[in-house]
Order: sequence, then structure tokens, then C-alpha cells
Amino acid sequence: MTFTNPQVQFRSQPAEVSMGDDYYDLANLEHFWIKHRFNILGRLCSKCASDKANPKVADIGCGHGLLQCQLEQRYGWHVEGFDLNIEALRNSVAINHSVSFYDINECHADLASLYDFIFLFDVIEHLPDESRFLQSVKYHLNRSGLLVVNVPANQWLYSRYDSAAGHYRRYTWRTLRQLLQREGFTPISYSYWGLTYIPLIMARKIMLALRPLMSDSDIITAGFKSPSGLANQVFSSLSYIDPIPNRFVGSSLMAVFAADPNRD
Repeated sequence: MTFTNPQVQFRSQPAEVSMGDDYYDLANLEHFWIKHRFNILGRLCSKCASDKANPKVADIGCGHGLLQCQLEQRYGWHVEGFDLNIEALRNSVAINHSVSFYDINECHADLASLYDFIFLFDVIEHLPDESRFLQSVKYHLNRSGLLVVNVPANQWLYSRYDSAAGHYRRYTWRTLRQLLQREGFTPISYSYWGLTYIPLIMARKIMLALRPLMSDSDIITAGFKSPSGLANQVFSSLSYIDPIPNRFVGSSLMAVFAADPNRD
């Protein structure tokens, strides 16, 4: 990992945590899955993005800044990034954006109801207590704000890869909608995506079941490492044939929720 962004703001007390460093070593802006995920975002909620001028935007669980860079390139937004992985923040590629070590459960007063958009991309599946975390997210979102969530879909796809990546669960639209509604969010739009990846994920699940001695690090590498050259381009092109909106099945699920304007 290349050291690019040492200017991390510490809003919370530094702590030693481990949150998928192997993933950060493998993920980059040219990775077919990273590109596909952002393409889905553009297709699902481009109108939402165009409706707000100069919005305040936060990426919670920003890692090393890939989504921040993509949002800047597509919409020209400055995106504040928050995470609890210091090394990921220090090696962030989002050099034009602020990055902060911040535990959002601390709910700092200067960030209350501040953001027009909050992105939670592949975050809540890592949390044993989703409810407390989502209440803290809501604290930071303004009354007309939108929350955009991406999660892995369908528990029947859960495998040793999910366990190695620190996933507690995968979601359906029903379970995600019920969770967010319970915490005071209103669903706006959603879509499954990654339909074409399901055979690959099933093959990965079988392969890992047949190799019980693999370490978590090797599992992440085997399960997420991008193929080089032409193969990566071919996989990237799958995003353009993914049916959106897809209400039925996929390997991932993306959804947009509104804050409850009547909340206390």
C-alpha cells in the first residue's frame, strides 16, 4: 500500500483495530467490483445526487478513500471520510478530501444533523450491533438528508470468505428495509446487483469449503484479488448488463433511505 495521505484528523482517541487490511491492499479504483459498485450507484440514484447543490457529504467507513475519489470525479463533491482503521486512513488515495479517525457513536455536537448525504458502503454487515450504529448515523444526517447503503446480499451466499472478511450477515431487501425502518429511516429506492457474479461466488464458496486449512488472509486474496488486464476489463463490463432496478436477486444490494423529518 502506498503512503499518500498522512494528514489524518483524530476526532476520537486512537485505538488499535483490525478491519480488513488485506482487502485494502487488493481494492483499487480499477478493480472491476469497485467500478461496478459505483456504476450501480450512478444508475440507481443519479437524480438524487443532482437535486442537491454543493451538498455536505460523508462516507462513513471510508477505508482508503476509493468512494470519496469516485464521488469527486463524478459529481465534483468534497466528501468527508470517517473510519476507525488508522492505516487505511493514512494511506487514503482521497488526497483532496478530509479523512478522520472518528467513532461516530461519540456523536460530536459540531457534526449533528450536518450532512445531506451519508454513504455506508459495505459497513453494517461488519457490525454486531447495527441498531446503535444506525442511530448514530441518523444523528449526523440532516432532516432532508439521504442515506445510501450497500451490503452483501442473500444469506445463502454466505461462505468462509464472508467470515474472513468480518461479515456477520448478508441481507435481503426485506431484512435491510425492516432494519432501517425500525431505526427511523424511510426507503426511497433499492436494487439488487451483481447478478452475474452469483456463479462465481458459488464457485468460491465450494472452493473454500474444500480447502479448510486456508488462512483468512489467503481467503481474502483468493476471493477478491482482481484478475489482470483483459479479464478485469471483461468483469468490469458486466456492470453495463446488470439489470437495474433488480427486485429479485443479486450478490449485493444497494438502497437509498430518507431521514425521518419528524424525528426528535
